[in-house]
Amino acid sequence: MSLRFKVFLAELKRRKVLRAAAWYAPVGWAILEASDLILTELSLPPWTVRFLVWVFLLGFPVALVTSWFIEITPSGIRRTLPATHEELAGYLPARWTRAGWALVGAGTLLVVAAVYLTLGGLSAPLPEDRVAVFPLQNLTGDPDRDGWGRAAAIWLIEELSGTAELHPEPLENLQRALGGPGNERDELQVAEELGLGRAVMGEYLARGGDSVEFRIRIRRVPGGQDIDRVSASGPASSFQTVIDSVGQRVAGALAAGLDIETGYYLRRPFNYQAYQAFWQGNEDFNARRWAGAIEHYWEAYQRDTTFLTAVIGVAQAARNDGQQAYADSVLSRLQPRVQELEGKERFWYDWLTAEARSSRRLTVVRTEMKRDPDDVTRILLGMDAVPLGYVWEAVGALEEVDPEDPLVQTHWHYWRALADAYHLLDRYQDELEVAQTGREHYPDDTTLLTDALRALLGMGDFMRLDSLLTEVQGMENIPGLISPGGVLLTTAGWAEHHGHPEKATEIAERALEWEGRRQPAHPQNIAWGLLMANRPREGLELLDTLISETPNDPWLHGLRGIALAMTGQEAEAQEEADWLAASDLSNLNGRPTGFRAEIAALLGQKETAVQLLRQSLREGRIWWDLYPVGDFLSLVGYEPFDELRKIKDRPPPEPSLLEKLKALLR
Repeated sequence: MSLRFKVFLAELKRRKVLRAAAWYAPVGWAILEASDLILTELSLPPWTVRFLVWVFLLGFPVALVTSWFIEITPSGIRRTLPATHEELAGYLPARWTRAGWALVGAGTLLVVAAVYLTLGGLSAPLPEDRVAVFPLQNLTGDPDRDGWGRAAAIWLIEELSGTAELHPEPLENLQRALGGPGNERDELQVAEELGLGRAVMGEYLARGGDSVEFRIRIRRVPGGQDIDRVSASGPASSFQTVIDSVGQRVAGALAAGLDIETGYYLRRPFNYQAYQAFWQGNEDFNARRWAGAIEHYWEAYQRDTTFLTAVIGVAQAARNDGQQAYADSVLSRLQPRVQELEGKERFWYDWLTAEARSSRRLTVVRTEMKRDPDDVTRILLGMDAVPLGYVWEAVGALEEVDPEDPLVQTHWHYWRALADAYHLLDRYQDELEVAQTGREHYPDDTTLLTDALRALLGMGDFMRLDSLLTEVQGMENIPGLISPGGVLLTTAGWAEHHGHPEKATEIAERALEWEGRRQPAHPQNIAWGLLMANRPREGLELLDTLISETPNDPWLHGLRGIALAMTGQEAEAQEEADWLAASDLSNLNGRPTGFRAEIAALLGQKETAVQLLRQSLREGRIWWDLYPVGDFLSLVGYEPFDELRKIKDRPPPEPSLLEKLKALLR
């Protein structure tokens, strides 16, 4: 370091410039934070705080220059005198340079942090529920109609005031801020100064005959981007009726924008009453009250027949309620109007009309990911990719989702899909954490309970497993969800999959104990439990009774074939397999063929079993059904079977250093 630069640094210290820099940032930051709170309480416009920030920024170099030339002494303020060589030498200790740089760096970092955090807070959007409704412009060419613009604004404000979500600014305040004739100000600037996050403005035009058209724009403040446009026309003699119609749609668009979930689906302004019904439908949907959701979605559509998203909601709720035929009929009603669908509406229609867990549905989601990727689409991609074996693709999409996003938390499928994917990748601790977090949001979801039990089995944590199993045994059945007995039977299958046959038998016995208390009884589950508990002869007796009552049930015949194979009655087991092959069961998505594969595996017919499994996949059975291995345990290690169960995609390549840096910056 040159002597001249050392002398300059010594002067900085002697003149207390470094001390001024170190103190300016924290003191200024504290003043800004306090002023932000005080000015907000005084309801002053946002530019007041912004003005103080700029004063703070511009004051920093002024403070440094002032501290160079002026010093405060006991006798008062005076100009700093030049130093003698002896005085300056006292500020040149050998280790001072390091301390000086530390002070400079600390002061600079504090200034940058103060400015960043303060400006970051100021850049937050203005409250979207506060709305400015400005008088409409008269473009009719008739000066006698000038008063319509103000009257329309008053009626729109009354319409918005009747909602629970919106808070329009009184028109008098807006007109006062706009200024008088010849001194008009920009409307968006006025809205921003008043702290309003949305602006409603527009014009009205004369049309043929006695008709007038109102065109309304809803704009974002600040920035002025158009959020929605609403228009309506009618006789000039009854223009208030036209404005009422416009007001309902303006209110619907503004209210939907405040609702994270509803706003995600809506891409056009809708009647406010229709929006309210749709919102209630979403509340029922998230609580799995399917009948209520269907009722409210239909109400939304009846109040506004352009609201096709509500019809899609009916179909989705009906599907979740097991009313497949009804859902299909609802979607068929939409088919003639499919060209009216746009954006997310069209995507949901295409997704619902594709067969569940099919490659076509996965293609629909992949296409939407390219067009308009968002967290909900990523969740659907995970849901559809895992059952078909594209596990790495699912994990890649689901790990990009923000689980703290309120919209994501309305989709219970997210936790279930991610838990399934983690299990297939042997990431059992991650699976357990996901299942536990999901249960915090959906404590009644028994599928997430199954995921947690499955993860504990993978980890070999039998202490926590037994505690959770006891909790399941004490649970009551919740209609519409997997029963606690079903949870225990599924867990028994996973215990066998993970190489714990004795634990599998124990869990199956727990399931039978629960099923014994169930009212009304579910004999099919009891038969299944008896097979899982290695009590096939008892299971066979029960199945014979059930088949005598329901002779054409393929599920019962499949279980009976498995029971016969387990007891060594090969000829009788083969007869059941032949019965399944001869029956017309093509509409059951390959499940009967899957039973035949299980019977073949238990009879030691490995090649036949794998061939039948391939056939069942072609018939609609999903790849995920090969987990847990269950009755296919004897096929593990058999190369064609292992190849069939192999995950279909590969892990993504390790990101480059540049990609890691970009991700870190994001």
